[in-house]
Amino acid sequence: MKTTRHSLAPMTRQAGFTIVEMMVAVAISLIVILGFTLTFVSMKQSFVSQDKSAQLQDNERLAMSILTGAGQQAGYFPSPATLDSTQITASTSTTYGGMSAGQAVIGTTVSGTTPESVSLAFAASANDGLITCQGHTITAADITAAPSTANGSVGVRNTFYVDTAAKTLNCIVQVNGGTSSTYGGGTAQPLVTNVASMSVAYGVGGSTSVTGYWPASGVSDWTAVKAVRITLNFVNPYDATATIPWVQTINLMNR
Repeated sequence: MKTTRHSLAPMTRQAGFTIVEMMVAVAISLIVILGFTLTFVSMKQSFVSQDKSAQLQDNERLAMSILTGAGQQAGYFPSPATLDSTQITASTSTTYGGMSAGQAVIGTTVSGTTPESVSLAFAASANDGLITCQGHTITAADITAAPSTANGSVGVRNTFYVDTAAKTLNCIVQVNGGTSSTYGGGTAQPLVTNVASMSVAYGVGGSTSVTGYWPASGVSDWTAVKAVRITLNFVNPYDATATIPWVQTINLMNR
C-alpha cells in the first residue's frame, strides 16, 4: 500500500505594500510636491517684484539723465567773449508759452487738458557737442538745414511735459523758433514710460543764490530763475492707483 506524504513547509508570504504603507507614501509625496510648488511660486513672485523694481529704477535714471542734461545746457551760448545770450533765439508756442531771445527757461501750469510743462533753451555751434532732448547732437549740417542761422549757431528749445493719458514723459524740440527742421520739427517724442504726472518749482534769487522756489504762476521774472526742481510721479509698479515721486533739483548754467 502506497503512502502519500504532504509537505508541512509553510507558504511563502508575497512581497508588496499594505494600504496603510501606500497611503503614508502618497502623503509624503504630496507634501514634497507641495513644498516644491510653494518654492517655485515664491521664486516667481520674487522675480516679478525685482523686475518691476528694476524697471522703475531704470525709468528714474533715464529721466534724471535727460532732464539733468537739458537743465545743465539751458542758458549756454557759443562765443561768450564776443557775443551775448541773444544767440539763444526767440521761440513761440501757443501751448507752452513764448520765449524771448536770450531766455533760458519758461514754464506753464496745468490749464484744462493741457499738462504742466517746462522749456529749457540753449544755443549751439557745430563743434559744441550739445544734444537735444530727443538725443540728436548738433552738427554743421543741422545748422545749415535750420530755419535760420545766427553767428554760426542755432537756438534749441526743449519742452518737457507728461502725457497723462499715455503716462509718458514727452519732449518737443524747436530749432531757431521753427517747427520744420529735420530733427525735432516740433513733434512730441515720448522719452520715459510709466510717468503719471509732473510738477516743477523754479528757484528764484539774487545775483548769487536761490532765495525760494515757486510754481510757474509765481515767477514774474524768468531771467531770475537759477534752478528748477522737477518732481516726476511714477506709476507704482505694485499698485497702479498710486504713484512714487522722484525729485531732481537742477542748477541752470550762467545763473
